[in-house]
Amino acid sequence: MKRMIALLVPAVLLAGCGLNDPFAAQQKIDRAALAESPLTPASVAAGASSVPDSTSSVPISPVESVVKGTYVFAVPGTVTQLHHTTNTFDQYALYMGQPGPADTPFIVITVAGDVGTYADKPTGNYAIEKTRNYILNGLMVSEATGFTKDKHQPFSEMVVRRPGGGDKLHAITVVKDNEARDVALEILGTIKWEATK
Repeated sequence: MKRMIALLVPAVLLAGCGLNDPFAAQQKIDRAALAESPLTPASVAAGASSVPDSTSSVPISPVESVVKGTYVFAVPGTVTQLHHTTNTFDQYALYMGQPGPADTPFIVITVAGDVGTYADKPTGNYAIEKTRNYILNGLMVSEATGFTKDKHQPFSEMVVRRPGGGDKLHAITVVKDNEARDVALEILGTIKWEATK
């Protein structure tokens, strides 16, 4: 009997401790009472006469000024760069050394308002193995990597955009050897956006 009581007392004490555990009980959470109408920005409230339509229920936000600029990247002296411009895009074809008539660029960089991708097209020559998103020099990058279907050469395709919107940069590289791969990584790593002064 004493042995049974000795075992029963710690069990009762442990069960009683669980009742006072703050993590086991429902907690009261204080939340802000949200208003039924949208908040008015402080700048608009201070100059109420600047509000064009007082019946509108949509809050007025200040107009953002568009920052103009361009994408830039560094190209080593051993790379030939051909630049093609139209009303809708700028395109740079980069070749290792001096290109011959049948040579293809190992990097093509296009800057336009609406850039598409080649690798995600089912009829294309690219087999995507990995995709990732990351930040490069303050720019948002979506990247797909894999191999070409015909010659099984490694490729990388990047769509680069800046947080404020505007033109996007599309870069696709297909490398034939380690030297071209190292140069491509060096060039792509220097892509950044510079505001016009």
